[in-house]
Amino acid sequence: MHVSFTRPARPIAILLGLAAPWLPRDLLARRGPPGSFCLRLWTRSKPGATPPDYLVCVTARADGETTRGSVLRVRAGRPLQRVAGARVGRTSQSDATLRFSQAAIGRPGIVRFAAEATKAGCGGLACVDTAPAAPRTATLRVRRGT
Repeated sequence: MHVSFTRPARPIAILLGLAAPWLPRDLLARRGPPGSFCLRLWTRSKPGATPPDYLVCVTARADGETTRGSVLRVRAGRPLQRVAGARVGRTSQSDATLRFSQAAIGRPGIVRFAAEATKAGCGGLACVDTAPAAPRTATLRVRRGT
């Protein structure tokens, strides 16, 4: 898996490239949790011992034919809170592009991030592929929108 960002004033665009082609129905599970492709974003907290401040995820809709993009706020001890949508696009059968507003993540100047792909139907840590390899993260300087 690899991750690319574009850095316009807004929105932020994330390209998640995967090693193999996929369809939305591949993210649905007969049993267990659904699969997803997410970006973990640390905008205020530091990566490592703390969870990310936000997740930007692509999941499959129940029809298995389409996807949904979401920006989720993460707070310890609380359920995830959907704070915004993310537009999902595809340029090939093995990628997903997510676009979302900088305002959805608090307009940070710097974002530390890591991507994760979670296999459908599997709830263990062995089912999660990360880029860069965990526990490493990458850093993006974001231009502040006006």
